[in-house]
Amino acid sequence: MRKIELVAVFLLLPLFTLFALEGAVIKNFPNQVEISWGAEKNASFYDIYLDGEGLGRLPSTVLSTSVGSNEKPLCSRTDYKVIVAARDRQNSTLSYALIPFATTGWEGSYHWHNTTGSDNNGKCRDLELVVYDTDSGLSIYGDFSGNGLVLLFPLFPFMDEYPTVDYMSGDPEAIAYRLNASVFNTTSFTPKSWKLLKMESGVSSVTTVVETRVASMHFTTETTFNFQVSADGKKQVVLHNSGKGIASWGLFRCPDKEAGGDFVFTCYEPIP
Repeated sequence: MRKIELVAVFLLLPLFTLFALEGAVIKNFPNQVEISWGAEKNASFYDIYLDGEGLGRLPSTVLSTSVGSNEKPLCSRTDYKVIVAARDRQNSTLSYALIPFATTGWEGSYHWHNTTGSDNNGKCRDLELVVYDTDSGLSIYGDFSGNGLVLLFPLFPFMDEYPTVDYMSGDPEAIAYRLNASVFNTTSFTPKSWKLLKMESGVSSVTTVVETRVASMHFTTETTFNFQVSADGKKQVVLHNSGKGIASWGLFRCPDKEAGGDFVFTCYEPIP
């Protein structure tokens, strides 16, 4: 669809003066939906609006489209309203379809299985994530060693400054850090302490940036969980790790060449 300007005249028209087309949601995901509508026989094209914002124009032969995508995601668990306006070549509105919907959530159990022989000395074979998607945001728990779930995000409540954490501390955030290190660290270095520098939560991703101290050295790692929908309609979490200094060569990355170094977790069980 090509970008078009919002036609203000249409928004000012009382909808009851126009013929209403039948509209429906075909598929509903956390970051996108597929919609369809009935045909207007005199239409030259259909203009699509999401909550009053013009998204694009489709030819009259097209009676369905996707709203939102992995690249331009909608917010999960959010109410939206789509209007499909049928127009003729003079840009007159002939009829419309009003399609309200609410996106679903990312909650669920996700799994990654290593299908290669490269597994960081047996440490990285099967990884598990459990995601909760609530009004307060995304929470991600991980079980990377078979010893139970620990909270990976958020490590702390959001704040301006985060404390320095002793590597061997028994606090929950220290346990979560050691869980990650036990799987993704390929070096023999044992950190002394670490500090969370930044924590962000976006529309369909969350990121943590951590500075780790090893003896007199400091290095930084960044972990991002990206949420997406696969081509066959499955919810996925893509774990991307990157680092500076020692971490740039000491991180174990996904050995599957097609994944580009990222770990792609696929949802196999919803959470009620």
